Amino acid sequence: MIKLKHFIKLSIINLIIDSKSNIKNILIISCSFILFILTFSISGSLNKFINNYILNTIEHSSILIDYNENNFNDIYKTLKSNDKILEFYEYQTPIGGDIKNYDKFTNINKSDMLLLKSGFNSRTPYILSGRMFTENEEKVGIIPKKFDPTGEIGVNFEKEPKEYLDGEQFLGKTITLEFKSIEDKVIYYTFKVVGIYDAVNNMDYPSDIYIPYQDHKYLREQMYLTSQDNMYEVQPAKIIVALVDKQENVDTVLDELKNNNIYAYKKAEVGFLETVSNLIVRIGLIISIIVFIVSIINVSLNSISSIRKRQHEIGMLKVFGYKNIDIKIIIFLEILIINITSILISTIICKIIFMIIDIILQNNFSIYMSSFNIDINLKSILVSIIITVISILVLSIKNVRYITNINPIDAIKNKI
Repeated sequence: MIKLKHFIKLSIINLIIDSKSNIKNILIISCSFILFILTFSISGSLNKFINNYILNTIEHSSILIDYNENNFNDIYKTLKSNDKILEFYEYQTPIGGDIKNYDKFTNINKSDMLLLKSGFNSRTPYILSGRMFTENEEKVGIIPKKFDPTGEIGVNFEKEPKEYLDGEQFLGKTITLEFKSIEDKVIYYTFKVVGIYDAVNNMDYPSDIYIPYQDHKYLREQMYLTSQDNMYEVQPAKIIVALVDKQENVDTVLDELKNNNIYAYKKAEVGFLETVSNLIVRIGLIISIIVFIVSIINVSLNSISSIRKRQHEIGMLKVFGYKNIDIKIIIFLEILIINITSILISTIICKIIFMIIDIILQNNFSIYMSSFNIDINLKSILVSIIITVISILVLSIKNVRYITNINPIDAIKNKI
Protein backbone atom coordinates (compact mmCIF):
# COMPACT_ATOMS: atom_id res chain seq x y z
CA MET A 1 0.00 0.00 0.00
CA ILE A 2 2.86 2.40 0.88
CA LYS A 3 4.56 1.54 -2.40
CA LEU A 4 1.34 2.24 -4.35
CA LYS A 5 0.91 5.62 -2.64
CA HIS A 6 4.47 6.46 -3.58
CA PHE A 7 3.80 5.49 -7.21
CA ILE A 8 0.63 7.64 -7.31
CA LYS A 9 2.52 10.61 -5.85
CA LEU A 10 5.33 10.14 -8.39
CA SER A 11 2.78 9.91 -11.24
CA ILE A 12 1.10 13.15 -10.18
CA ILE A 13 4.49 14.92 -9.97
CA ASN A 14 5.37 13.70 -13.47
CA LEU A 15 2.02 14.93 -14.83
CA ILE A 16 2.54 18.36 -13.27
CA ILE A 17 6.06 18.63 -14.71
CA ASP A 18 4.70 18.02 -18.21
CA SER A 19 1.41 19.83 -17.50
CA LYS A 20 1.13 21.57 -20.88
CA SER A 21 1.11 18.31 -22.83
CA ASN A 22 -1.10 16.54 -20.28
CA ILE A 23 -3.71 19.31 -20.20
CA LYS A 24 -3.90 19.03 -23.97
CA ASN A 25 -4.44 15.25 -23.67
CA ILE A 26 -7.13 15.73 -21.03
CA LEU A 27 -9.00 18.25 -23.20
CA ILE A 28 -8.85 16.00 -26.26
CA ILE A 29 -10.14 12.95 -24.38
CA SER A 30 -12.77 15.06 -22.60
CA CYS A 31 -14.21 16.17 -25.95
CA SER A 32 -14.81 12.57 -27.00
CA PHE A 33 -16.33 11.68 -23.62
CA ILE A 34 -18.59 14.78 -23.68
CA LEU A 35 -19.93 13.85 -27.11
CA PHE A 36 -20.42 10.26 -25.99
CA ILE A 37 -22.23 11.19 -22.75
CA LEU A 38 -24.37 13.85 -24.48
CA THR A 39 -25.39 11.43 -27.22
CA PHE A 40 -26.49 8.59 -24.97
CA SER A 41 -27.97 10.82 -22.25
CA ILE A 42 -30.17 12.83 -24.64
CA SER A 43 -31.29 9.77 -26.60
CA GLY A 44 -31.82 7.84 -23.34
CA SER A 45 -33.93 10.68 -21.91
CA LEU A 46 -35.95 10.84 -25.11
CA ASN A 47 -36.57 7.09 -25.04
CA LYS A 48 -37.58 7.30 -21.37
CA PHE A 49 -40.02 10.10 -22.19
CA ILE A 50 -41.43 8.12 -25.13
CA ASN A 51 -41.80 4.88 -23.13
CA ASN A 52 -43.08 6.36 -19.86
CA TYR A 53 -45.38 9.07 -21.18
CA ILE A 54 -46.18 8.81 -24.89
CA LEU A 55 -46.38 5.03 -25.30
CA ASN A 56 -48.07 4.74 -21.92
CA THR A 57 -51.18 6.56 -23.18
CA ILE A 58 -54.44 4.84 -24.14
CA GLU A 59 -54.00 5.85 -27.79
CA HIS A 60 -50.74 3.93 -28.14
CA SER A 61 -52.24 0.80 -26.60
CA SER A 62 -55.12 0.84 -29.09
CA ILE A 63 -55.44 -0.76 -32.52
CA LEU A 64 -57.93 -0.26 -35.34
CA ILE A 65 -59.50 -2.99 -37.48
CA ASP A 66 -61.41 -2.37 -40.71
CA TYR A 67 -64.43 -4.60 -41.11
CA ASN A 68 -67.57 -5.19 -43.18
CA GLU A 69 -70.79 -7.13 -42.70
CA ASN A 70 -69.24 -10.28 -44.16
CA ASN A 71 -66.27 -10.61 -41.80
CA PHE A 72 -67.60 -8.96 -38.64
CA ASN A 73 -68.52 -12.23 -36.89
CA ASP A 74 -65.11 -13.79 -37.56
CA ILE A 75 -63.33 -10.66 -36.29
CA TYR A 76 -65.57 -10.53 -33.22
CA LYS A 77 -64.79 -14.16 -32.30
CA THR A 78 -61.04 -13.67 -32.84
CA LEU A 79 -60.91 -10.51 -30.72
CA LYS A 80 -63.04 -12.08 -28.00
CA SER A 81 -60.72 -15.08 -27.76
CA ASN A 82 -57.52 -13.03 -27.54
CA ASP A 83 -56.53 -12.67 -23.88
CA LYS A 84 -54.33 -9.65 -24.65
CA ILE A 85 -57.32 -7.60 -25.83
CA LEU A 86 -59.19 -6.06 -22.90
CA GLU A 87 -62.05 -4.41 -24.74
CA PHE A 88 -63.27 -3.50 -28.22
CA TYR A 89 -66.20 -1.75 -29.85
CA GLU A 90 -67.25 -0.03 -33.07
CA TYR A 91 -65.07 3.02 -33.41
CA GLN A 92 -66.73 6.43 -33.46
CA THR A 93 -64.55 9.22 -34.80
CA PRO A 94 -64.41 12.41 -32.70
CA ILE A 95 -66.91 15.12 -33.64
CA GLY A 96 -66.58 18.85 -33.13
CA GLY A 97 -69.41 21.10 -32.05
CA ASP A 98 -69.83 24.83 -31.44
CA ILE A 99 -70.61 25.93 -27.89
CA LYS A 100 -74.23 27.13 -28.11
CA ASN A 101 -74.57 28.52 -24.57
CA TYR A 102 -71.27 30.39 -24.66
CA ASP A 103 -72.98 33.47 -23.22
CA LYS A 104 -73.43 31.61 -19.91
CA PHE A 105 -69.65 31.63 -19.38
CA THR A 106 -67.49 34.73 -19.03
CA ASN A 107 -64.40 33.10 -20.56
CA ILE A 108 -65.92 31.32 -23.60
CA ASN A 109 -66.49 33.02 -26.96
CA LYS A 110 -69.00 32.43 -29.75
CA SER A 111 -66.34 30.94 -32.04
CA ASP A 112 -65.18 28.35 -29.48
CA MET A 113 -65.83 24.65 -30.03
CA LEU A 114 -65.22 21.30 -28.36
CA LEU A 115 -64.30 17.86 -29.66
CA LEU A 116 -66.39 14.97 -28.37
CA LYS A 117 -64.93 11.49 -28.10
CA SER A 118 -65.56 8.26 -26.20
CA GLY A 119 -63.16 5.86 -24.58
CA PHE A 120 -62.80 2.43 -23.03
CA ASN A 121 -64.53 1.38 -19.81
CA SER A 122 -61.56 -0.73 -18.64
CA ARG A 123 -59.05 2.10 -18.96
CA THR A 124 -60.04 5.73 -18.57
CA PRO A 125 -58.15 9.04 -18.33
CA TYR A 126 -56.86 9.95 -14.87
CA ILE A 127 -59.51 11.94 -13.00
CA LEU A 128 -58.11 14.92 -11.06
CA SER A 129 -61.38 16.05 -9.50
CA GLY A 130 -65.03 15.10 -9.69
CA ARG A 131 -65.70 11.60 -11.01
CA MET A 132 -65.72 9.41 -14.11
CA PHE A 133 -69.14 8.71 -15.58
CA THR A 134 -70.51 5.17 -15.57
CA GLU A 135 -71.19 3.02 -18.61
CA ASN A 136 -74.97 3.52 -18.48
CA GLU A 137 -75.04 7.28 -17.84
CA GLU A 138 -76.21 9.78 -20.44
CA LYS A 139 -75.46 13.41 -21.21
CA VAL A 140 -72.44 13.71 -18.93
CA GLY A 141 -68.80 14.36 -19.72
CA ILE A 142 -65.32 14.99 -18.39
CA ILE A 143 -63.16 17.91 -19.53
CA PRO A 144 -59.40 18.65 -19.26
CA LYS A 145 -57.90 20.41 -16.25
CA LYS A 146 -55.82 22.42 -18.75
CA PHE A 147 -58.79 23.51 -20.85
CA ASP A 148 -58.85 25.45 -24.13
CA PRO A 149 -62.01 25.62 -26.28
CA THR A 150 -60.49 28.09 -28.77
CA GLY A 151 -58.42 25.49 -30.66
CA GLU A 152 -55.37 27.75 -30.44
CA ILE A 153 -53.47 25.34 -28.18
CA GLY A 154 -52.60 21.86 -29.42
CA VAL A 155 -50.36 18.95 -28.46
CA ASN A 156 -47.17 20.67 -29.61
CA PHE A 157 -43.54 21.09 -28.60
CA GLU A 158 -43.44 24.88 -28.60
CA LYS A 159 -44.69 27.09 -25.77
CA GLU A 160 -48.45 27.65 -25.63
CA PRO A 161 -49.51 30.93 -27.31
CA LYS A 162 -51.95 31.68 -24.46
CA GLU A 163 -52.91 30.61 -20.95
CA TYR A 164 -55.14 27.58 -20.35
CA LEU A 165 -58.54 27.90 -18.71
CA ASP A 166 -58.93 25.99 -15.45
CA GLY A 167 -61.32 23.15 -16.24
CA GLU A 168 -62.39 22.93 -12.60
CA GLN A 169 -64.41 26.14 -12.89
CA PHE A 170 -66.76 24.25 -15.24
CA LEU A 171 -67.27 21.29 -12.88
CA GLY A 172 -71.00 20.71 -12.26
CA LYS A 173 -72.01 23.08 -15.06
CA THR A 174 -73.95 22.29 -18.23
CA ILE A 175 -72.60 22.88 -21.74
CA THR A 176 -74.70 22.75 -24.93
CA LEU A 177 -73.04 22.01 -28.28
CA GLU A 178 -74.42 22.59 -31.74
CA PHE A 179 -73.70 20.26 -34.69
CA LYS A 180 -74.83 20.08 -38.29
CA SER A 181 -75.74 16.87 -40.10
CA ILE A 182 -74.84 16.10 -43.70
CA GLU A 183 -78.13 17.76 -44.69
CA ASP A 184 -77.32 20.87 -42.59
CA LYS A 185 -79.86 19.84 -39.98
CA VAL A 186 -79.01 21.39 -36.61
CA ILE A 187 -78.39 18.91 -33.78
CA TYR A 188 -77.95 19.87 -30.14
CA TYR A 189 -76.23 17.97 -27.37
CA THR A 190 -76.25 19.08 -23.76
CA PHE A 191 -74.04 17.47 -21.15
CA LYS A 192 -73.10 18.08 -17.53
CA VAL A 193 -69.43 18.28 -16.55
CA VAL A 194 -68.99 15.61 -13.85
CA GLY A 195 -65.22 15.27 -13.83
CA ILE A 196 -61.90 16.92 -14.65
CA TYR A 197 -59.17 14.76 -16.20
CA ASP A 198 -55.45 15.04 -16.89
CA ALA A 199 -55.22 15.70 -20.64
CA VAL A 200 -51.48 16.41 -20.53
CA ASN A 201 -50.33 12.96 -19.36
CA ASN A 202 -52.96 11.35 -21.58
CA MET A 203 -51.67 13.36 -24.56
CA ASP A 204 -55.18 14.61 -25.35
CA TYR A 205 -55.94 18.01 -26.85
CA PRO A 206 -57.10 20.65 -24.34
CA SER A 207 -60.49 20.75 -26.09
CA ASP A 208 -61.12 16.97 -26.00
CA ILE A 209 -64.25 16.02 -24.07
CA TYR A 210 -65.05 12.42 -23.13
CA ILE A 211 -68.73 11.47 -23.16
CA PRO A 212 -70.51 8.09 -22.81
CA TYR A 213 -70.11 5.80 -25.81
CA GLN A 214 -73.86 5.50 -26.46
CA ASP A 215 -74.20 9.31 -26.59
CA HIS A 216 -71.26 9.54 -28.96
CA LYS A 217 -72.65 6.82 -31.22
CA TYR A 218 -76.12 8.41 -31.27
CA LEU A 219 -74.68 11.80 -32.29
CA ARG A 220 -72.68 10.19 -35.09
CA GLU A 221 -75.78 8.43 -36.36
CA GLN A 222 -77.79 11.64 -36.30
CA MET A 223 -75.10 13.49 -38.21
CA TYR A 224 -75.14 10.90 -41.02
CA LEU A 225 -78.91 10.29 -40.97
CA THR A 226 -80.88 11.56 -43.99
CA SER A 227 -84.55 12.27 -44.42
CA GLN A 228 -85.07 9.43 -46.92
CA ASP A 229 -86.48 6.42 -45.08
CA ASN A 230 -84.03 6.90 -42.22
CA MET A 231 -81.26 5.28 -44.26
CA TYR A 232 -77.63 6.23 -44.39
CA GLU A 233 -76.87 8.20 -47.52
CA VAL A 234 -73.18 8.60 -46.68
CA GLN A 235 -71.70 5.51 -45.08
CA PRO A 236 -69.08 6.24 -42.42
CA ALA A 237 -66.08 3.95 -42.34
CA LYS A 238 -66.65 0.70 -40.45
CA ILE A 239 -63.85 0.35 -37.94
CA ILE A 240 -63.40 -1.53 -34.68
CA VAL A 241 -61.12 -0.09 -32.01
CA ALA A 242 -59.52 -2.52 -29.55
CA LEU A 243 -57.55 -1.91 -26.35
CA VAL A 244 -54.46 -4.07 -25.81
CA ASP A 245 -53.49 -4.84 -22.20
CA LYS A 246 -49.93 -3.53 -22.60
CA GLN A 247 -48.35 -1.29 -25.20
CA GLU A 248 -45.45 -3.73 -25.65
CA ASN A 249 -48.01 -6.37 -26.70
CA VAL A 250 -49.44 -4.29 -29.55
CA ASP A 251 -47.10 -5.65 -32.22
CA THR A 252 -47.71 -9.21 -31.00
CA VAL A 253 -51.48 -8.75 -31.25
CA LEU A 254 -51.14 -7.26 -34.74
CA ASP A 255 -49.14 -10.30 -35.85
CA GLU A 256 -51.68 -12.69 -34.32
CA LEU A 257 -54.53 -10.94 -36.12
CA LYS A 258 -52.55 -10.96 -39.36
CA ASN A 259 -52.15 -14.74 -39.04
CA ASN A 260 -55.94 -14.91 -38.88
CA ASN A 261 -56.24 -12.82 -42.08
CA ILE A 262 -57.44 -9.77 -40.15
CA TYR A 263 -55.94 -6.44 -41.15
CA ALA A 264 -55.27 -4.25 -38.10
CA TYR A 265 -53.04 -1.24 -37.50
CA LYS A 266 -51.91 0.99 -34.65
CA LYS A 267 -54.17 3.86 -33.72
CA ALA A 268 -51.17 6.08 -32.95
CA GLU A 269 -47.46 6.12 -33.80
CA VAL A 270 -44.61 7.87 -32.04
CA GLY A 271 -43.21 9.22 -35.30
CA PHE A 272 -40.98 12.31 -35.09
CA LEU A 273 -39.53 11.89 -31.57
CA GLU A 274 -38.51 8.28 -32.17
CA THR A 275 -36.82 9.29 -35.43
CA VAL A 276 -34.96 12.10 -33.67
CA SER A 277 -33.84 9.75 -30.88
CA ASN A 278 -32.47 7.19 -33.35
CA LEU A 279 -30.79 9.94 -35.39
CA ILE A 280 -29.07 11.38 -32.31
CA VAL A 281 -27.68 7.96 -31.39
CA ARG A 282 -26.38 7.22 -34.89
CA ILE A 283 -24.83 10.62 -35.62
CA GLY A 284 -23.54 11.10 -32.06
CA LEU A 285 -22.03 7.62 -31.91
CA ILE A 286 -20.23 8.05 -35.24
CA ILE A 287 -18.82 11.45 -34.21
CA SER A 288 -17.86 10.14 -30.75
CA ILE A 289 -16.02 7.14 -32.20
CA ILE A 290 -14.13 9.31 -34.72
CA VAL A 291 -13.16 11.87 -32.05
CA PHE A 292 -12.19 9.10 -29.61
CA ILE A 293 -9.97 7.34 -32.19
CA VAL A 294 -8.29 10.64 -33.04
CA SER A 295 -7.80 11.40 -29.32
CA ILE A 296 -6.34 7.93 -28.63
CA ILE A 297 -3.91 8.29 -31.52
CA ASN A 298 -2.96 11.80 -30.41
CA VAL A 299 -2.55 10.82 -26.73
CA SER A 300 -0.59 7.72 -27.74
CA LEU A 301 1.83 9.75 -29.85
CA ASN A 302 2.18 12.38 -27.11
CA SER A 303 2.73 9.66 -24.51
CA ILE A 304 5.48 7.98 -26.52
CA SER A 305 7.07 11.37 -27.23
CA SER A 306 6.91 12.22 -23.52
CA ILE A 307 8.57 8.93 -22.53
CA ARG A 308 11.37 9.49 -25.03
CA LYS A 309 11.97 12.90 -23.48
CA ARG A 310 12.00 11.23 -20.08
CA GLN A 311 14.65 8.61 -20.95
CA HIS A 312 17.08 10.16 -18.44
CA GLU A 313 14.43 10.12 -15.69
CA ILE A 314 13.51 6.49 -16.45
CA GLY A 315 17.19 5.57 -16.55
CA MET A 316 17.74 7.19 -13.13
CA LEU A 317 14.74 5.27 -11.71
CA LYS A 318 16.27 2.01 -12.93
CA VAL A 319 19.61 2.95 -11.42
CA PHE A 320 17.92 3.63 -8.07
CA GLY A 321 16.46 0.14 -8.12
CA TYR A 322 13.09 0.62 -9.75
CA LYS A 323 12.15 -2.44 -11.74
CA ASN A 324 10.51 -2.36 -15.17
CA ILE A 325 7.21 -3.37 -13.56
CA ASP A 326 7.44 -0.40 -11.15
CA ILE A 327 7.99 2.04 -14.02
CA LYS A 328 5.18 0.44 -15.98
CA ILE A 329 2.84 0.96 -13.00
CA ILE A 330 3.85 4.63 -12.79
CA ILE A 331 3.16 5.15 -16.51
CA PHE A 332 -0.10 3.19 -16.18
CA LEU A 333 -1.19 5.43 -13.27
CA GLU A 334 -0.36 8.57 -15.27
CA ILE A 335 -2.62 7.42 -18.13
CA LEU A 336 -5.29 6.38 -15.63
CA ILE A 337 -5.25 9.79 -13.92
CA ILE A 338 -5.53 11.55 -17.30
CA ASN A 339 -8.57 9.45 -18.27
CA ILE A 340 -10.30 9.71 -14.87
CA THR A 341 -9.78 13.48 -14.90
CA SER A 342 -11.25 13.58 -18.41
CA ILE A 343 -14.34 11.62 -17.31
CA LEU A 344 -14.87 13.91 -14.29
CA ILE A 345 -14.51 17.05 -16.40
CA SER A 346 -16.83 15.60 -19.07
CA THR A 347 -19.46 14.65 -16.48
CA ILE A 348 -19.42 18.11 -14.87
CA ILE A 349 -19.63 19.89 -18.24
CA CYS A 350 -22.48 17.60 -19.39
CA LYS A 351 -24.35 18.20 -16.11
CA ILE A 352 -24.09 21.97 -16.64
CA ILE A 353 -25.24 21.60 -20.27
CA PHE A 354 -28.26 19.52 -19.17
CA MET A 355 -29.19 22.07 -16.50
CA ILE A 356 -29.17 24.80 -19.17
CA ILE A 357 -31.23 22.62 -21.55
CA ASP A 358 -33.78 21.91 -18.79
CA ILE A 359 -34.17 25.65 -18.13
CA ILE A 360 -34.68 26.25 -21.87
CA LEU A 361 -37.24 23.43 -22.06
CA GLN A 362 -39.22 24.72 -19.08
CA ASN A 363 -39.31 28.29 -20.40
CA ASN A 364 -39.75 27.71 -24.13
CA PHE A 365 -41.53 24.38 -24.58
CA SER A 366 -45.10 23.18 -24.13
CA ILE A 367 -46.49 21.77 -20.89
CA TYR A 368 -46.74 18.47 -22.78
CA MET A 369 -42.94 18.38 -22.65
CA SER A 370 -42.78 19.10 -18.91
CA SER A 371 -42.08 15.44 -18.14
CA PHE A 372 -39.08 15.43 -20.49
CA ASN A 373 -35.98 15.84 -18.32
CA ILE A 374 -32.44 15.25 -19.51
CA ASP A 375 -29.99 13.78 -17.06
CA ILE A 376 -26.69 11.95 -17.33
CA ASN A 377 -27.11 8.39 -18.49
CA LEU A 378 -25.26 6.15 -16.03
CA LYS A 379 -24.71 3.60 -18.80
CA SER A 380 -22.75 6.20 -20.75
CA ILE A 381 -20.48 6.74 -17.71
CA LEU A 382 -19.99 2.97 -17.41
CA VAL A 383 -19.14 2.70 -21.10
CA SER A 384 -16.74 5.62 -20.71
CA ILE A 385 -14.96 3.74 -17.92
CA ILE A 386 -14.73 0.64 -20.10
CA ILE A 387 -13.34 2.77 -22.92
CA THR A 388 -10.83 4.22 -20.45
CA VAL A 389 -9.63 0.75 -19.44
CA ILE A 390 -9.27 -0.27 -23.08
CA SER A 391 -7.41 2.92 -23.97
CA ILE A 392 -5.07 2.42 -21.01
CA LEU A 393 -4.28 -1.11 -22.16
CA VAL A 394 -3.70 0.06 -25.75
CA LEU A 395 -1.43 2.91 -24.69
CA SER A 396 0.40 0.83 -22.10
CA ILE A 397 1.33 -1.87 -24.64
CA LYS A 398 3.19 0.65 -26.76
CA ASN A 399 4.79 2.36 -23.77
CA VAL A 400 5.74 -0.89 -22.03
CA ARG A 401 7.73 -2.09 -25.03
CA TYR A 402 9.66 1.15 -25.15
CA ILE A 403 10.31 1.29 -21.38
CA THR A 404 11.53 -2.30 -21.25
CA ASN A 405 14.17 -1.63 -23.92
CA ILE A 406 15.62 1.44 -22.23
CA ASN A 407 19.17 0.90 -21.02
CA PRO A 408 19.71 3.00 -17.86
CA ILE A 409 23.42 3.68 -18.54
CA ASP A 410 22.76 4.83 -22.13
CA ALA A 411 19.79 6.97 -20.99
CA ILE A 412 21.98 8.78 -18.38
CA LYS A 413 24.87 9.25 -20.83
CA ASN A 414 22.55 10.68 -23.50
CA LYS A 415 21.31 13.25 -20.97
CA ILE A 416 24.89 14.18 -20.08
